[in-house]
Amino acid sequence: MKVFDRYAGQPVELPQDIEPGRFRLLADAALGADLLQAAGQTIVGAAWDDLLLDEGAVVRAIGQPGIPKGQFDLIELAVSSLARGSETEHFSPLMPVSVGELAELVELERVLAERIVHLQEINQRPRMGMHYETEVAVLSRVRRMAPNAIAHLAVHSEDWHRRTLSGIAPKRLLGLFSEDELAIYENKVYARLLDKLDQHLKRRCDTVEGLLRQCRDALDLGGPEDLDYRLRNDLYALWGAAFSADETQQLLDASNDALHTLASLRRQVSVLRHGTLYAAVPPALRVP
Repeated sequence: MKVFDRYAGQPVELPQDIEPGRFRLLADAALGADLLQAAGQTIVGAAWDDLLLDEGAVVRAIGQPGIPKGQFDLIELAVSSLARGSETEHFSPLMPVSVGELAELVELERVLAERIVHLQEINQRPRMGMHYETEVAVLSRVRRMAPNAIAHLAVHSEDWHRRTLSGIAPKRLLGLFSEDELAIYENKVYARLLDKLDQHLKRRCDTVEGLLRQCRDALDLGGPEDLDYRLRNDLYALWGAAFSADETQQLLDASNDALHTLASLRRQVSVLRHGTLYAAVPPALRVP
């Protein structure tokens, strides 16, 4: 399939290894799960996973392994704000005012901070199921006979100790042995919930840490002398279009508070994920 190479400035055949954003469609096409169709669109790919196209080619992921996923929340918000803004609306491209929303705890995090004690209670006193297995064992070990123990004994004379006039004295018997089972439905939900919470909190910590770095960089603009004064003045103007010094400090304080709460929640979730109950539920066990 012919595509336009934006780097070379000419049409080329679609390669097997596609760099995201380099090639543009010359004609309507169905690529992957109908992600791109119209001519003129750029083949971008997914954020973190390589995208396999119908042509057998692979579009490399946009995100780099060394970049935290949460950092892209800042970029996504800035780009979406620019795209939604009207031509008469003016705001700083360094950080839209709405980025302050990222420093606020979402409902999931507020609820988790209030109720994580319930997850800790589940870890300390989990529900258990009873799992029964039948096993031929010496008579002294058997506390409960299996339902078909008599029929089994009748056809296995090697398990007899001796035969008397009144019956058979067994040497071994088919017993019913029970053991506690932690991998029940409720505990599967608990384990997979911890996985989802850990992923969410990690990403949120990355996002708020990125927001903190932005705020600190803004407050430190007047410090470094290695910046040309014209560049520094332009950065002052761009930042001032979004926040005043007081607003920046307030956002910095809010981000610090949010990061402290998120880091605390993540530590508590991490402790639960190293608990006995979580370890007893194999990672492959899922719930619908």
